[in-house]
Amino acid sequence: MHGISGSSQDPVVVHVAESLNRAGIGALRFDFNGHGRSEGNSADMTVPNEIEDARAVLAFAGLDVVSVVGLAGHSQGGVVTGMVAGESGADVPALALLAPAGVLRENTVAGDVLGVRIDPADPPESVTPFDGFTIGREYMVTAQTLPVYETSARYRGPVCIVQGEDDDVVPPATAERYRDGYAQVELHLLPGQGHGFEHDPDEAARVVADFFVRTLPAAP
Repeated sequence: MHGISGSSQDPVVVHVAESLNRAGIGALRFDFNGHGRSEGNSADMTVPNEIEDARAVLAFAGLDVVSVVGLAGHSQGGVVTGMVAGESGADVPALALLAPAGVLRENTVAGDVLGVRIDPADPPESVTPFDGFTIGREYMVTAQTLPVYETSARYRGPVCIVQGEDDDVVPPATAERYRDGYAQVELHLLPGQGHGFEHDPDEAARVVADFFVRTLPAAP
Protein backbone atom coordinates (compact mmCIF):
# COMPACT_ATOMS: atom_id res chain seq x y z
CA MET A 1 0.00 0.00 0.00
CA HIS A 2 1.51 3.29 -1.16
CA GLY A 3 1.84 6.65 0.57
CA ILE A 4 -0.38 9.72 0.68
CA SER A 5 0.64 11.31 -2.63
CA GLY A 6 2.09 8.20 -4.29
CA SER A 7 0.87 5.24 -6.29
CA SER A 8 1.54 1.58 -6.91
CA GLN A 9 4.43 2.72 -9.13
CA ASP A 10 6.43 4.27 -6.27
CA PRO A 11 9.97 2.84 -6.37
CA VAL A 12 9.86 1.40 -2.85
CA VAL A 13 6.50 -0.29 -3.54
CA VAL A 14 7.77 -1.76 -6.81
CA HIS A 15 11.02 -2.95 -5.22
CA VAL A 16 9.18 -4.65 -2.36
CA ALA A 17 6.87 -6.44 -4.79
CA GLU A 18 9.77 -7.56 -6.97
CA SER A 19 11.75 -8.76 -3.95
CA LEU A 20 8.75 -10.77 -2.77
CA ASN A 21 8.37 -12.28 -6.24
CA ARG A 22 12.01 -13.35 -6.26
CA ALA A 23 11.39 -15.03 -2.90
CA GLY A 24 8.49 -17.00 -4.37
CA ILE A 25 5.74 -14.83 -2.86
CA GLY A 26 3.08 -13.22 -5.04
CA ALA A 27 2.53 -9.48 -4.57
CA LEU A 28 -0.52 -7.37 -5.38
CA ARG A 29 0.00 -3.59 -5.80
CA PHE A 30 -2.91 -1.18 -6.22
CA ASP A 31 -3.73 2.54 -6.35
CA PHE A 32 -5.89 4.05 -3.62
CA ASN A 33 -8.87 6.18 -4.69
CA GLY A 34 -7.78 9.42 -6.34
CA HIS A 35 -4.28 8.10 -7.09
CA GLY A 36 -2.52 6.56 -10.07
CA ARG A 37 -4.95 4.74 -12.35
CA SER A 38 -7.80 4.60 -9.83
CA GLU A 39 -10.89 6.72 -10.22
CA GLY A 40 -11.64 9.68 -8.01
CA ASN A 41 -9.95 12.86 -6.87
CA SER A 42 -7.24 13.11 -4.23
CA ALA A 43 -9.30 15.89 -2.59
CA ASP A 44 -11.88 13.24 -1.64
CA MET A 45 -9.30 10.84 -0.18
CA THR A 46 -9.28 10.17 3.57
CA VAL A 47 -7.56 7.54 5.68
CA PRO A 48 -10.95 5.93 6.51
CA ASN A 49 -11.87 5.54 2.83
CA GLU A 50 -8.39 4.20 2.07
CA ILE A 51 -9.05 1.60 4.77
CA GLU A 52 -12.21 0.67 2.85
CA ASP A 53 -10.16 0.41 -0.35
CA ALA A 54 -7.68 -1.89 1.41
CA ARG A 55 -10.45 -4.11 2.76
CA ALA A 56 -11.87 -4.49 -0.75
CA VAL A 57 -8.46 -5.42 -2.19
CA LEU A 58 -7.84 -7.87 0.67
CA ALA A 59 -11.18 -9.54 -0.01
CA PHE A 60 -10.36 -9.73 -3.73
CA ALA A 61 -6.92 -11.22 -3.07
CA GLY A 62 -8.44 -14.06 -1.11
CA LEU A 63 -11.11 -15.03 -3.65
CA ASP A 64 -10.21 -18.54 -4.84
CA VAL A 65 -6.67 -17.38 -5.57
CA VAL A 66 -4.59 -17.65 -2.40
CA SER A 67 -5.27 -18.73 1.17
CA VAL A 68 -2.55 -16.73 2.95
CA VAL A 69 -2.34 -12.92 2.60
CA GLY A 70 0.14 -10.73 4.46
CA LEU A 71 -0.01 -6.93 4.33
CA ALA A 72 2.68 -4.33 3.67
CA GLY A 73 2.45 -0.55 3.40
CA HIS A 74 4.64 2.54 3.09
CA SER A 75 4.07 5.88 4.86
CA GLN A 76 0.31 6.60 4.98
CA GLY A 77 -0.09 3.18 3.39
CA GLY A 78 1.63 1.88 6.52
CA VAL A 79 -1.00 3.61 8.66
CA VAL A 80 -3.75 1.97 6.62
CA THR A 81 -1.97 -1.40 6.73
CA GLY A 82 -1.64 -1.29 10.51
CA MET A 83 -5.24 -0.26 11.08
CA VAL A 84 -6.65 -2.89 8.71
CA ALA A 85 -4.60 -5.57 10.44
CA GLY A 86 -5.74 -4.34 13.85
CA GLU A 87 -9.35 -4.62 12.75
CA SER A 88 -8.89 -7.97 10.97
CA GLY A 89 -6.91 -9.75 13.70
CA ALA A 90 -6.07 -13.36 12.95
CA ASP A 91 -7.10 -12.98 9.29
CA VAL A 92 -3.73 -11.28 8.65
CA PRO A 93 -0.82 -13.67 9.34
CA ALA A 94 2.03 -11.12 9.07
CA LEU A 95 2.46 -7.37 8.70
CA ALA A 96 5.23 -5.11 7.32
CA LEU A 97 5.27 -1.34 7.84
CA LEU A 98 7.74 0.87 5.98
CA ALA A 99 8.16 4.34 7.54
CA PRO A 100 4.55 4.24 8.81
CA ALA A 101 3.23 7.80 9.04
CA GLY A 102 1.39 7.59 12.37
CA VAL A 103 2.56 11.14 12.99
CA LEU A 104 -0.07 12.38 10.52
CA ARG A 105 -2.58 12.60 13.38
CA GLU A 106 -0.35 14.73 15.62
CA ASN A 107 0.74 16.90 12.70
CA THR A 108 -2.83 17.66 11.67
CA VAL A 109 -3.88 18.41 15.25
CA ALA A 110 -0.93 20.83 15.38
CA GLY A 111 -2.13 22.51 12.17
CA ASP A 112 0.44 21.05 9.79
CA VAL A 113 -0.70 19.20 6.66
CA LEU A 114 2.37 18.21 4.66
CA GLY A 115 3.97 21.55 5.42
CA VAL A 116 0.85 23.66 4.84
CA ARG A 117 -0.38 25.54 7.90
CA ILE A 118 -4.09 25.24 8.72
CA ASP A 119 -6.46 26.05 11.56
CA PRO A 120 -7.22 22.54 12.84
CA ALA A 121 -10.46 23.76 14.44
CA ASP A 122 -11.68 25.10 11.09
CA PRO A 123 -9.76 23.49 8.21
CA PRO A 124 -10.07 25.01 4.73
CA GLU A 125 -11.98 23.26 1.98
CA SER A 126 -8.67 22.06 0.55
CA VAL A 127 -4.92 22.55 0.54
CA THR A 128 -2.44 21.81 -2.25
CA PRO A 129 0.93 20.89 -0.72
CA PHE A 130 2.31 19.75 -4.09
CA ASP A 131 1.49 20.69 -7.68
CA GLY A 132 -1.33 18.47 -8.88
CA PHE A 133 -2.06 16.99 -5.44
CA THR A 134 -4.89 18.36 -3.32
CA ILE A 135 -6.08 17.30 0.13
CA GLY A 136 -9.67 18.01 1.12
CA ARG A 137 -11.26 19.24 4.33
CA GLU A 138 -12.66 15.81 5.24
CA TYR A 139 -9.15 14.38 5.31
CA MET A 140 -8.03 17.11 7.71
CA VAL A 141 -11.07 16.63 9.96
CA THR A 142 -10.91 12.84 10.18
CA ALA A 143 -7.11 12.72 10.56
CA GLN A 144 -7.32 14.54 13.90
CA THR A 145 -9.23 11.74 15.64
CA LEU A 146 -7.80 8.67 13.93
CA PRO A 147 -7.04 5.91 16.47
CA VAL A 148 -3.85 5.10 14.56
CA TYR A 149 -1.73 3.45 17.23
CA GLU A 150 -4.65 2.17 19.29
CA THR A 151 -6.19 0.23 16.39
CA SER A 152 -2.85 -1.01 15.07
CA ALA A 153 -1.84 -2.35 18.50
CA ARG A 154 -4.83 -4.70 18.50
CA TYR A 155 -2.94 -6.83 15.99
CA ARG A 156 -1.03 -9.54 17.86
CA GLY A 157 0.73 -11.34 15.02
CA PRO A 158 4.32 -10.84 13.76
CA VAL A 159 5.23 -7.33 12.62
CA CYS A 160 8.25 -5.95 10.74
CA ILE A 161 8.89 -2.19 10.86
CA VAL A 162 11.46 -0.70 8.47
CA GLN A 163 12.52 2.89 9.07
CA GLY A 164 15.15 5.15 7.53
CA GLU A 165 17.29 6.88 10.14
CA ASP A 166 17.50 10.00 7.94
CA ASP A 167 13.74 10.24 7.32
CA ASP A 168 12.81 13.95 7.41
CA VAL A 169 9.09 13.30 6.82
CA VAL A 170 8.28 10.71 9.48
CA PRO A 171 10.60 10.84 12.52
CA PRO A 172 12.16 7.51 13.53
CA ALA A 173 10.48 8.00 16.93
CA THR A 174 7.21 7.23 15.15
CA ALA A 175 8.45 3.76 14.23
CA GLU A 176 9.53 3.26 17.83
CA ARG A 177 6.06 4.21 19.04
CA TYR A 178 4.55 1.63 16.68
CA ARG A 179 7.05 -0.95 17.95
CA ASP A 180 6.07 -0.36 21.54
CA GLY A 181 2.44 -1.27 20.80
CA TYR A 182 3.08 -4.68 19.27
CA ALA A 183 3.57 -8.04 20.95
CA GLN A 184 5.70 -9.68 18.21
CA VAL A 185 7.80 -7.07 16.45
CA GLU A 186 11.16 -6.43 14.84
CA LEU A 187 12.35 -2.89 14.07
CA HIS A 188 14.96 -2.31 11.37
CA LEU A 189 16.54 1.18 11.45
CA LEU A 190 18.42 1.71 8.20
CA PRO A 191 21.31 4.24 8.27
CA GLY A 192 21.45 6.71 5.39
CA GLN A 193 17.91 6.00 4.26
CA GLY A 194 15.24 8.69 3.88
CA HIS A 195 11.48 8.48 3.81
CA GLY A 196 11.21 6.78 0.42
CA PHE A 197 14.34 4.66 0.93
CA GLU A 198 15.73 6.40 -2.15
CA HIS A 199 19.35 5.62 -1.27
CA ASP A 200 18.76 1.90 -1.80
CA PRO A 201 15.12 0.77 -2.09
CA ASP A 202 16.32 -2.81 -2.49
CA GLU A 203 17.67 -2.73 1.07
CA ALA A 204 14.23 -2.11 2.55
CA ALA A 205 12.66 -4.55 0.09
CA ARG A 206 15.03 -7.36 1.09
CA VAL A 207 14.18 -6.85 4.77
CA VAL A 208 10.46 -7.15 4.02
CA ALA A 209 10.86 -10.19 1.79
CA ASP A 210 13.04 -11.98 4.33
CA PHE A 211 10.47 -11.25 7.03
CA PHE A 212 7.57 -12.68 5.00
CA VAL A 213 9.58 -15.76 4.04
CA ARG A 214 10.11 -16.42 7.75
CA THR A 215 6.61 -15.59 8.99
CA LEU A 216 3.99 -16.32 6.37
CA PRO A 217 2.57 -19.81 6.93
CA ALA A 218 2.68 -22.22 4.03
CA ALA A 219 -0.55 -22.48 2.09
CA PRO A 220 -2.50 -25.67 2.88
